[in-house]
Amino acid sequence: MVAHDRAGLDDPVKLLRSLFREEHGQTMALLTITLLTLIGVVAIVIDVAVFAEEKRQLQNAADAAVLAAARELPASPAAGEAAALNYLTSNGYTVSPGDVSVTITTPYAGNTEFAELVVTNHDVPYLFARVLGFISLDISARAVGEVVTGFEDDYAIFAIDNSCGAAGISIGG
Repeated sequence: MVAHDRAGLDDPVKLLRSLFREEHGQTMALLTITLLTLIGVVAIVIDVAVFAEEKRQLQNAADAAVLAAARELPASPAAGEAAALNYLTSNGYTVSPGDVSVTITTPYAGNTEFAELVVTNHDVPYLFARVLGFISLDISARAVGEVVTGFEDDYAIFAIDNSCGAAGISIGG
């Protein structure tokens, strides 16, 4: 043993001070903290991506369902609700208490040619945030559809962007 080590054994305070002054293992501690942070960020990104994908699928199903409901309006709101539920089921969302809930409002905003559909997928599980105590999340989508009459053929037009310009959209053929 070296002389200064024996002196530290006699005085525990000096021993602790000498241990804290040493920098051995500092890189390992920094690497561990960095890796844990990186793993945490990746876990959050994966959970957010899973929820975004679920929201996209739910919105697509809601859009299709409300268009199916709107085809039956204003003649038969009950048939519109049945068609909407059928389209939701076709898109993988079976309405059952506790899992998926649906609210169909017709007439919507006082107009019998409009239908609103709100679908909520309850208890979508977290993948990685469970470690932090998060278990599940409710995801909802809302769609409003309108029946449009006066066309000889059946068309559905989806507007993704409203920057068509002065000429508008021309559909033919």
